[in-house]
Order: sequence, then structure tokens, then C-alpha cells
Amino acid sequence: MQGFDSLGFSGHAYTPFDVSYCMTEEQMLQYRKEISDLKEKFSGKLEVYCGIEWDLNADINRTEFEYVIGSVHYLKLQDEYVDFDRDSRAVRKVIDHYFEGNGIRFAKKYYERLSELLTKNSVDIVGHFDLITKNCEIDPKLFDPEGEEYCKIALESLHIIAEKNRVFEINTGAIARGYRQTPYPARFLLREMKELNCQIVITSDCHDSRYLKTHHREACEFAKSCGFSEMLVFRQNDFCSIPII
Repeated sequence: MQGFDSLGFSGHAYTPFDVSYCMTEEQMLQYRKEISDLKEKFSGKLEVYCGIEWDLNADINRTEFEYVIGSVHYLKLQDEYVDFDRDSRAVRKVIDHYFEGNGIRFAKKYYERLSELLTKNSVDIVGHFDLITKNCEIDPKLFDPEGEEYCKIALESLHIIAEKNRVFEINTGAIARGYRQTPYPARFLLREMKELNCQIVITSDCHDSRYLKTHHREACEFAKSCGFSEMLVFRQNDFCSIPII
């Protein structure tokens, strides 16, 4: 069990325009069944929960899931859905084609879409808030994630979203996959979340069971360095706060 007393799954919800990264409708039914079987198999040993990662363009029945992570992986540009959660070369093509090479305009569009999702819909957890910076360590020329213009855009979005959704994840997935050396979100955003009395969960977003605990300790230290002393965990069908140790 790798030391866990509970384990939550959060597969990507079906988006009809692209099934390359998400579950199909049939797979979502199978997903729920398999997790139900796991609940029974590990009853009394491990709490197992069925969550979902809900993209702006997905359609779900919230009652079928025990928790919902809200996130954005696509931008609708000129009537086309563009997946920016790719490698740096793919992101560069998006910036060059749709934003005339201006990475800040690209980032601004992302935060507009994220704010749209999370002000229209209440979710349990805001997923990888600054996903748009995924490739900036690999290709610093995309845009400056520490620059004044970018920080202003990101903070404005955070304030809008935090009025309705106040739980944000610290996500180590991009570290495991070699894109970043630090978790999402950036330190300045995490500090602002603390100032806004937001709460945090720490997730691996691992896509692979081998990385389930990847950089969890570093994420805890990162959270503490930004002022957090507690984090949320999901137990007995609800979130509860525990000390970060």
C-alpha cells in the first residue's frame, strides 16, 4: 500500500472532441465499476475513492463521483480545440500560430478559460492551477513565469477563482515526468493562496503507480515554506485537515 491508508483515483472525464488523453463514455462506466470492485476488495485495509478530473469541455454527473478536480487542458481558438498540455515544441507552435509568438497572450487566454470553468462550476479541488507554465523550465523563451506581466495575470485569476473555489492542489506530476523541478503552483501563487485563506491538498497526478509518492516530502516542505501548516486529505467521504509534518 506504500504507506497509504486511503487512495483516490481521478481519471480524466470524457471530452468528445479528443479521446486521446481521457476516458471514453464506456471507459468511464468501467472505471467506476473497477473502483467499486477495489473498494470491496480492500475493505477494512484501504479506503478507495472514485474521483474525476473535470475539464471545462467535459460533461459529468457529479453525483457519480466522490470528489471532483477542476482543470483546463484545452483552449478553444478560432473554433478549434487546442491541447496545450504537451511538450515545449507543441506549445511553441500554438503560441506562434495563434498568438503571433506572444507567450503572455497565450498565458492570459489560459487564465481566462480557467476562470470561466471555475466561476461557473464549483469543484472540490482546483487542479494544477498554473499548468500553463509546464514547459517554461525547458524552454524559457515561451514566456517568463516570474515576470511582472505574467504574475499580474495569474494573481488576478487566482483572486477571481478563490471567491468560489478555495481548495487548490500542490501537484508533483510534472516533476515525475521531467518537465519541472518544483510542484505546481509557483511559490508566489501558493503564498497568495495562503493570504486568501485557501486550503491545499498534495497530489501526485502520477498517471503511473510507480510515482504515487513521488516528491511528496518535497511538496510538504514547499507548502510549509509558503506558510501552510495544514493540508486536506479525503477520508470517510469527506475532506479533513491534518498537520503537515
